[in-house]
Amino acid sequence: MHKHLRVALAGFALVVAGATSAQQPLSAGVEATAAEIVGNFRRMIVLHEAAGRARDLTQAGQYLFFRNRELTAQLVADLLVPPQTDSDQRIDVLLDLIETRKDWRDVDKLALLGVVNETRVRLPAAY
Repeated sequence: MHKHLRVALAGFALVVAGATSAQQPLSAGVEATAAEIVGNFRRMIVLHEAAGRARDLTQAGQYLFFRNRELTAQLVADLLVPPQTDSDQRIDVLLDLIETRKDWRDVDKLALLGVVNETRVRLPAAY
């Protein structure tokens, strides 16, 4: 029983340590939001591995999943804010970030696949 409690507390500590209480302003940039998405994705993987029969850990993972959905929608909206030249620069920043972050593994970059796909779908036909 203590093992399950310890795992649950560790999982919640992980969630609390990574959660932010306020929305990141657009001036904070693409990198901060992308990094939060990747961090949440990592936490979801850890929680999934530890969850087993622990309902609390499953709920924490669900929170992170829905938080990442919100962050993805926010980041896509931020990327596509007019004018087009600024939007192009923000998209380039995201793509450069995905390509160059040495501390992100391939699985971390998968966390941003939703952002890339949703941005691509919403781009005007001129792109």
